[in-house]
Amino acid sequence: MVLDLVVYEDPPDGLISILDLQGSSLRHLTSISLRLAATFAAYVQDAIPLKVRAVHLINGGAVLHTLFTMFAPFLKAQVREMIHLQTIGEEFHTNWIEKEYLPGEYGGYLAPIEVHSDATIGKLSLSQC
Repeated sequence: MVLDLVVYEDPPDGLISILDLQGSSLRHLTSISLRLAATFAAYVQDAIPLKVRAVHLINGGAVLHTLFTMFAPFLKAQVREMIHLQTIGEEFHTNWIEKEYLPGEYGGYLAPIEVHSDATIGKLSLSQC
């Protein structure tokens, strides 16, 4: 629903996604079936209504690498190249996303994530029929 809101409200030229896996564990992986992984991979590769430019998976540790290993066989080479496993630090800001586009929790200058989350939830509530 959030992607629908973005597409209809002010479609960007492309999507750069940051997926924060802080607090995830190997136990979380047991709830992801191969069918779900394949369906999600197909959606990201072929059906998402935006051009995905990059996906940054952060704060995942061993879980992150296990998850990527699980999803990788379902991904086209072009998509695998867009996925970056990393931590947030100066190198991240220098090479990938400048601080002016990130919330404070990720070392940026924008308002906290909760402020953006509340605003998005408000917009979603208003867009419901």
